[in-house]
Amino acid sequence: MRTSTFGGALAIIVVCLSCVTGSAQAQIKRDVTFIVTTTEVTPGHATLSSLQQNPGFWKREGLNVHFLAIEGSTPAVQQLASGTADFASVAPAVLLTAREHGVPLQAFYCIVKKSIFRVVVPAGSPIQHPTDLKGKTIGVPSLGSGTYPFARLLISSAGLDPDKDVKWLAVGVGPQAALALDRGQIQALSLWDTMQAALEGRGMKFRIVASPAVDNLIGQLLVARKEFLEQHPETAIAIARGIAEATIYAAAYPEATIQNHWKLFPQSEAQKGTLAEKLQDAKRQLNARLDLMIDDDWPRIPFGEITPTNWSATVDAAIKDGTIKNRERMDGGYTNRLIKQINEFDKAEVLQVKFSGD
Repeated sequence: MRTSTFGGALAIIVVCLSCVTGSAQAQIKRDVTFIVTTTEVTPGHATLSSLQQNPGFWKREGLNVHFLAIEGSTPAVQQLASGTADFASVAPAVLLTAREHGVPLQAFYCIVKKSIFRVVVPAGSPIQHPTDLKGKTIGVPSLGSGTYPFARLLISSAGLDPDKDVKWLAVGVGPQAALALDRGQIQALSLWDTMQAALEGRGMKFRIVASPAVDNLIGQLLVARKEFLEQHPETAIAIARGIAEATIYAAAYPEATIQNHWKLFPQSEAQKGTLAEKLQDAKRQLNARLDLMIDDDWPRIPFGEITPTNWSATVDAAIKDGTIKNRERMDGGYTNRLIKQINEFDKAEVLQVKFSGD
């Protein structure tokens, strides 16, 4: 029987939720904390990180946002549930698991409409299909990462038991994950789009182990406590609108976005190669994420909307995998009530914004 990765930590938090509840009237909260669930903040994360510092789309929305990068989804849920943090970018499975444990989180903006996760093997690997993973060891950045439930779904979609037919190994991100593949400690790696792009920039070549079972899954969600959204809808609108604006900006100015990101997150700049080579690598990472975020038919198709079809497919997949069991607790797991206001901005005005120092 599978034990949830979140385990007892969330059960304890549920008891403490009353500490952060109340009956405050709807109002904007300007000082907030935003979490991303990785410490590898690459240029692919620029819309959630560096572009919010400079040129500062969240600042333009009147917010003072404390950006926090932590490894793994479990601590992000813990901080949201306790009220230590206000918003987080998480994989859908993380939201669903939290709700099953009684943590009243709600998604209100879809950052990435298609799954950012995938299972890859070296280009020369004999593994072609999910069934070929039987008896193999699959690496994940951490067992608290959204890559883990995604890979479990891929395995179960092939009729395999993710607890018995494969082994799992936490290998971290970046060079250590690549080293685990090179040494044969793992035969496949579950990762996300920008992590794959970064490793490919270091010379690795991969092939995705594909399955129709994962084609319609939601990628990445912006979540908060349901009560927070009720009390501070204007804050949530401002956070999500800033992400939408940054997405358009990054697509229009990729090289400037990357160089700005390097200034603010210097560890994300490659240590080797010419400037042209490093820019090419970083653009690969940025475009890998933007390709999953941008819809060319905007504003007819708005940024952030969560469709009932994709939500149902994502919930169904989580139940099939065993990530969750209680479908009823997933009701109300998302809302589109803020989407219209989130998309009320002028694209031309956004593209005229300048980096400070220019």
